Amino acid sequence: MSRDLTVAFATALADQSLRPVIFFEGQFATGWVRIWSGLGAVTWNGHTWAGAGSLLGLGSLDETGEVVAGGTAVSLSGVPLDLVQMAIDEARQGLPGRIWLGLLAENGNIIADPV
Repeated sequence: MSRDLTVAFATALADQSLRPVIFFEGQFATGWVRIWSGLGAVTWNGHTWAGAGSLLGLGSLDETGEVVAGGTAVSLSGVPLDLVQMAIDEARQGLPGRIWLGLLAENGNIIADPV
């Protein structure tokens, strides 16, 4: 499926030193959670995203040309025990979530616009 990519994003895809990152936004019982696969907090798309580093994992993603709801699993590893109960209480199956692929410039800035 084709995507509308910015020139900067398309150029970065062709770069030999590709620096991909993942952004995840998911609705939980008491609100939205936004994390990304980098370190520290970053502001993108009008929100602040908490860094999960390499602890953020994604299941397989299928894309079709049809309008269908697909699913995947988003996981965090290495979560401190005091946060595990909160995650169990907050998580709900079937609530909306979004995943973006982003690319970083050499200086660590996000290249417009993640897809």
